Amino acid sequence: MQNYDGSSKGMEAHAALELTIEAKLRRGFIVGCIVADDDSSMKALVRHSYTERQANDPNYKWPRLRPKKPGTLGSKLRDTGKLPLEVPKPTWLADPTHRTKVVASRFFGLKSKGKKESCGIGAADCLRLKLYWGFMVKQNRTKTLEEFELAALAPLEHLFDNHEHCGEWCKRKTKTDEEKKQAAQYYRCKQKHNTLYTQLKRIFSEFTTRERLLELLHPFDTQVNKVMTFSVSTKAPKHKTYGTTTSLKTRISIAVCLQIWGEEKFWCTLYEALGSEISSAMRNFWAQNDKRKAQIFSYKLLPATKIQRRKKDHEKLKEQVAKQKKEIEDGIAYGKDNKADLGGNMVSTCVCAGCPGKKKHKTATSKECV
Repeated sequence: MQNYDGSSKGMEAHAALELTIEAKLRRGFIVGCIVADDDSSMKALVRHSYTERQANDPNYKWPRLRPKKPGTLGSKLRDTGKLPLEVPKPTWLADPTHRTKVVASRFFGLKSKGKKESCGIGAADCLRLKLYWGFMVKQNRTKTLEEFELAALAPLEHLFDNHEHCGEWCKRKTKTDEEKKQAAQYYRCKQKHNTLYTQLKRIFSEFTTRERLLELLHPFDTQVNKVMTFSVSTKAPKHKTYGTTTSLKTRISIAVCLQIWGEEKFWCTLYEALGSEISSAMRNFWAQNDKRKAQIFSYKLLPATKIQRRKKDHEKLKEQVAKQKKEIEDGIAYGKDNKADLGGNMVSTCVCAGCPGKKKHKTATSKECV
């Protein structure tokens, strides 16, 4: 039986719409919120039609885009909503891991631009900001909105050696001025890197509004969905076609039950329903599998395991910092914004022996070189 005839790209959005409608009209409960990636197509579909709302309420104003010129009306938003008016619109929450990737993509996008537009941002800056943002969200998403707003200022300010908004995780915050000078750590300077600070602040401002932060103020994530997808793929491999068959429904049902109940409970319940006998060896086999999975899950939650998982990230970060330092020392990094210290006092000087030029410059091709 075929239940969808659209494109594969829109399948997820249509499935979310159908589930939201069926929950209210057939099952009798309301989908209050949906935790998902920043999927604009899903949000565009699972909402009420502007045309229907305007027809039912004469005072309803059609949402518009921000006007390009002051004093004018912006263009009307496209009417893509398919949710019936009798079904309440769900609240959208963001998956913290995916939101971190979205924020980080803006940093790397800035780095990939031309020399003038990138303002001298390096790979080390992008990786650090990504780590800072991820840590900030995971440690503060169960607090109040006011506390979350203050904590959201920490990632950018920490990179520029301002630790006013940092939490207990920040070791730099507890150090004396003398200890800070001796520590060979990587921090930017707001005075020397003013242009870069302005660019990054503009990016952060898009993700630190009250509306965007409220989407992260919850203890949920979509990692369970990813695990479920992997579990289904083991029972219904993608290289085989099970579409429109009963076999696909059976395989997915088995994967879901195993994920929720575990092997021992599911298979024992199934065998008892079929009237089949269960040997002690089979029962012990299922119990051992459940125990092994529980041990692996507990092991992954240990602090030492988390540190080991992050070891590669930190090694990559150190490699990028060393690379960025060498670029500045060799004079191949762009602009005056890169003349600051990255853990040491690296000041650009003239490379020409005995050059009488009054201003400091890096290469003999500079217009300051005489």
